[in-house]
Amino acid sequence: MRPITSRFEDLPSWVPDWSQRFKTAALCELNRQQPLISLYRASGDTQAEIEYLAPGKLHVKGVLLDKIKKVGTIHKRARIFNGDIVKNWQQETGVYHPEDPETMYSPKYQSLRRCLNEDICYGVGGIEGKPEEVTLVLTRGNNSRDRFMYEFWQHDLNKKEVKARREDAEENKELVESIRLQDLVKYGNLVSMATFRRRLTVTEQGGIGFGPAEAEVGDQLCCLYGGKTPYILRKSSQTKIRTLFKKSLRSYRLVGDAFIDGLMDGEIIDLVSKGHLESEYIILE
Repeated sequence: MRPITSRFEDLPSWVPDWSQRFKTAALCELNRQQPLISLYRASGDTQAEIEYLAPGKLHVKGVLLDKIKKVGTIHKRARIFNGDIVKNWQQETGVYHPEDPETMYSPKYQSLRRCLNEDICYGVGGIEGKPEEVTLVLTRGNNSRDRFMYEFWQHDLNKKEVKARREDAEENKELVESIRLQDLVKYGNLVSMATFRRRLTVTEQGGIGFGPAEAEVGDQLCCLYGGKTPYILRKSSQTKIRTLFKKSLRSYRLVGDAFIDGLMDGEIIDLVSKGHLESEYIILE
């Protein structure tokens, strides 16, 4: 689902184009995605370092991580899902063997599973001023329960049995029996919300995640200081720009935010502090 109107090409990539219009269903789904971002802390406790250089150009600090090697099918229809999309994503990540019980226990398979709902689940929360009432709230994923929810959801989506290791089901009998049809509906809504107008991305170093529909092979994955999520950037036509300090910096355009499994909770900044990665300044146009 793309906007009804095209984006103004002369706008800086980091400036919202408020002239764009979306169909009502698409706009509602995009609005539902916004609370997810607040649950992440990809840049840890860092503060944004941003300097306005010139019209349309920002001087920002971040960490250039990896490049996109593969992209998958875009989920284009709000609240409508089919098994072919999931099959495509499984094929692109190399885990399309749902009939093999051992596949679902592989790290790559579980990584894709966490990406589909962006490691989010529904939890129970209180209502301010009404301690006797509870409500569903978005929270970070429950790895054990979500693992079975994903398998049962696929079963319902494909109208086909997804086998699991018997000993695993027996060890988690109480957990398995607690999952109801309404839980699968909520799980499916989460997957739809997390992936709508998003595109599967696989990086050169094997990272799996979802980025904006406009993401392309060769785009740069980056962590910007102060950012809740990683971001996908694209090299600008002006590859390097000389700053006031006579230092050449790489120039990029912002494509959008991304969910990359394993990079959402400050892991990138930890690697910088240990000397495994380096931060640098870039230009956003």
